[in-house]
Formats: sequence, structure tokens, C-alpha cells
Amino acid sequence: MFKLAGLCLSLLITASLIAAPCTSVTIKDDREVWINGQRIIRDNFGVNSPRWSRDGQQLAYVNDFDLSSDPVTHIVVIDRAGHVVQRMPVPESARFNFVTEMGWLNPTTIWVEGHINPSVSVYEEFDLSTREMKHETFGTAFAPSPDGATLAYRDHEPHPARPGRHPALMIDDSPVKLLDGVVVTGPLVWSSTGERLAVGVQQNKHSGVALVTRRGMLERVSMLPVEGRPQAIAWSTDGSLLVRANIQNPTYRIDRDGAVVASTTPLRAAALDEACRSGRADQ
Repeated sequence: MFKLAGLCLSLLITASLIAAPCTSVTIKDDREVWINGQRIIRDNFGVNSPRWSRDGQQLAYVNDFDLSSDPVTHIVVIDRAGHVVQRMPVPESARFNFVTEMGWLNPTTIWVEGHINPSVSVYEEFDLSTREMKHETFGTAFAPSPDGATLAYRDHEPHPARPGRHPALMIDDSPVKLLDGVVVTGPLVWSSTGERLAVGVQQNKHSGVALVTRRGMLERVSMLPVEGRPQAIAWSTDGSLLVRANIQNPTYRIDRDGAVVASTTPLRAAALDEACRSGRADQ
């Protein structure tokens, strides 16, 4: 089978609105997990993409990339002291070349997104209690809703087919109809309640954000006065959005009515390996 390997940490762009304190994870030597400067576990088969559970009490990661040592890939769950709570082998049916993202849907379900080939990714959910894969979907840029009940992603087989390089936006099994000339480039970011989805888009080379309801209805598209792809989208506590097209461009705020104004609020790249007591909430 193909091995799970690849990215140790992927970044989620968030506003500087996350409540402290946070517990950060550091990977050393590609095999050690350190929390707050203290080593809590060493896994000689590798540590990839560590992710905290929502209560911040458990940490899951994927091993291994040392193919000569162990022919089986595992999802490993540890507690804050480094004790192994669960070590689940990934079944032969998983065809990842490498992992691009993973996360928790609930205390017993972990989702993993991985590449199959350069143009296709797959999303799979693993049940820790039954130790089985329970769901599979092909596409890219997967974003489960906060409650894990709804899945947004870009489809590799648009329904219906449409021109352009960028696949159509999907929510569960249904395509979302966007405005003509608007293409989805990502990222896809759910509000904390999971009722709305902010989608990075482009139109005539300009960066923008489409706002979509959980049921797949387009509310509006707001374009920024800059070219490029959206690279950072974050929900603020009042339900507005902070957006940045690229490193060189400033941050813009899109208010609840869709108005776009320059913002002095910075966006920071917060690694998904941070466990915080509370998070953002839109109203």
C-alpha cells in the first residue's frame, strides 16, 4: 500500500482573536513530540500532522515515513502526558501518497485528507472505536463543519461540468452554484457555529470571498481591490471576515453587509497544533 507521509504541519490562517492560553506542540527530529518545551513521546516510525482533540486533552498524529522499519501506517492518539491511548492501523484500502491534513470530527472519529496523485486527493474518516474507515470522498481542500455533520470541498468532477481550472464547490454531495466568472481557489473556512462557509474565490484575477450557507445557498460575493488568490480568511467575533490575498497585501475586513474596508487587524498563521481553552465565535 502507499504510505502516509509528507507534511508535518500545515497552517490554518486565523485572526488574532483566539483566547489564551494555548498549548503548543513542537516536532523535533521528525520523531519527537514536545509540549511546552518538554518531550512527551518519541515515535521512531515518525510524527506527522499532530492535531489536538477539541477538548485539548488528546493529541493525534500519523506515522510512519520510515518504510524500512514498519510496513503498516498508524493513526496514534496520545494523552497530554504522552501515554498512547490508541494506535490504529490504517487499512490497506487507504491509497494516500502523503497526508495533507487531518483533524477530529468528534472524540471517536478522525478525518484525514491525503494525495493519491498530483491532481487528486481523498478524504477518509476513521472510527477509533471500531478501528475502521467509515467514509470516503474524492476532491480537494476538505473542510468539515465544526460539528462534523457537513463536508465542504472542491470537487474534481464538477456537477455540472464547467470551464476553468478550478473545480466546483461542493457541500456534501451537492454542488454550490456561484456567479458566472467566479472560481473557487480556497481556503474554505466555516464559522464557529457551522451555519456559514467563507470561500476564497477569484474573479477577473481579483481576490474575493463568497459567503455560502450550510445548505449550499450563495449569500453574496465580496471582491477585494487587489489581485491574487485569498490566502488568509478568518471569522471575527462580530460575524465579519478578515481576508488577506497574499503576504504583500494588507488585511481587509468584510462586514456583515458585504462592505469591504481596509483593516489594521493583523492575521497570523496559527498552527493547528495549538490547543486553546476557547476559540472564535461568530454572532
